[in-house]
Amino acid sequence: MLTVKVDSSLEAEVEARAALEGISKSEFVRRALRARLGERAAEAPSVYEVTRDLCGKAKSGDPGLSTRKASELMRERASGKTGHR
Repeated sequence: MLTVKVDSSLEAEVEARAALEGISKSEFVRRALRARLGERAAEAPSVYEVTRDLCGKAKSGDPGLSTRKASELMRERASGKTGHR
């Protein structure tokens, strides 16, 4: 169970919308939360978007780009550099 405190104007809006839809305030809030949580899931970045700076450039025309990047990272690790920004 979850208890949420809202100001009186927001409560009035929820009450009015719930009444228009013929549902309880609780059901209205549940639906609103599910809709918002669904939107956030759709907005989540793809794995590529999160890791693109770790990958070679797509269509760069340089087939060795990712290999060189890996070599650079291994050299940094061997020299004690972390490579963190």
